[in-house]
Amino acid sequence: NEAGRGGDDSGAGRLSRRLSRLSGRHHSRDAARPPAPPAQQDEQPSPPVLVVPPPPAPAPSLLPPPMEKPPKRPDKSTKPKLPPRPLSKVFSSSQHGADVLQGLDAFRGDETLCDVVLIPGDSKDVFPVHRVILASCSDYFKAMFTGGMREQGMREIKLHGVNKVGLK
Repeated sequence: NEAGRGGDDSGAGRLSRRLSRLSGRHHSRDAARPPAPPAQQDEQPSPPVLVVPPPPAPAPSLLPPPMEKPPKRPDKSTKPKLPPRPLSKVFSSSQHGADVLQGLDAFRGDETLCDVVLIPGDSKDVFPVHRVILASCSDYFKAMFTGGMREQGMREIKLHGVNKVGLK
């Protein structure tokens, strides 16, 4: 029994024999392979070769393939009827008008955007106002500011026959 093993029963001996056999197999495979031919250097360098890469493949289409005939439309009689959509929407606020007037009065009070000054006939007090507001609320001022009267282009207008209390 010991003669068949070569006489060395230690674990290290068995490992050494095994590695020896494995490395021997490796060398035998390398020996069977013919050596690579040596690279020959030509006296003239070969001309450069232009390598053109192939064009990229077209991107896959995200659309489904075309169908032979269009799909059938669903029967309209089975589709539920919806009420027609309104053509316009109405905004309603009971407070909006009062808010607009309050904002315009604040502009008048601090003379923001006032474009004409009215002076009552019995006083030297001045009242800065907005032409468009007066014209929209009074036919008298509408005619004065839009009808070609001389007051149309004036910055100060003296109102004879109108007292301070009435104008205020």
